[in-house]
Amino acid sequence: MGPDFGLSGKLLQEALVHESRGPRGGENDPVAWIAANAACGGFRICESHLGRAHAAATDWMNLSSLLASVLGPIFLEMEREAAYWQGVRGSNPVPEFGFPETSRRTIPDRWMCTA
Repeated sequence: MGPDFGLSGKLLQEALVHESRGPRGGENDPVAWIAANAACGGFRICESHLGRAHAAATDWMNLSSLLASVLGPIFLEMEREAAYWQGVRGSNPVPEFGFPETSRRTIPDRWMCTA
């Protein structure tokens, strides 16, 4: 999940109303809130390929903290909206925009070694 979002005016208005009410217990991640409320609120969702993000290096030795910080807020939002999520049966693909970067690299023939 990336930190870049495009919001409709309607979802932005809902976020501002939500912000004016103040956070509920354990609520401190606006990214999780936006994603969960867009899905539960019937907003249209899409994926936009914006290119490679340049983020700080991940500390793979502290994986449990990384997973807790990323997934914890998502699970909190899912718990709050349990009635919605319990009624979900299956999934649907979302529209994509842009061109995804591929992780495969082509290797020039001159780099190949023969045995």
